[in-house]
Amino acid sequence: MAAARMEAIKQFAKDYDMELTMRNGDFVEKVAREITLKEGAEHDMIVCASDLMAIGAMRALIDMDIFRPVCGFDGISLMGYVGQQMNTVKQDFRKIAQTAVQELKLLLDGGEGRAVLLDYELVRLEYSDVIRYSNRDGMIKK
Repeated sequence: MAAARMEAIKQFAKDYDMELTMRNGDFVEKVAREITLKEGAEHDMIVCASDLMAIGAMRALIDMDIFRPVCGFDGISLMGYVGQQMNTVKQDFRKIAQTAVQELKLLLDGGEGRAVLLDYELVRLEYSDVIRYSNRDGMIKK
């Protein structure tokens, strides 16, 4: 799944004729923070393969007192607590779980495994969104 996210980022940069620098953040907030502290000022925006990495990157930018758009991937409500507007590729985790169970049943019944791409949405999150739209799952619903 991580490879698919990275390929999508590469394709986006190619489609929009953007220069792309990729670093491996291991889906870890602290690693993304460290990378951003080293290199964030040199780039126009930061795109992370997870919201936790995006939080680390944004906190580093705040500490450096510079602004760059930051985008994560997942849609977790924790993004709204960073103190800055954040962008994320929001996923429906309930639908992901349902689809995973359906695919597992298919495999258990002797079927073939298959790649499934589910819907997603690019959203901007702020603290007011967390308060207004959050639910018990901790996921943003609009």
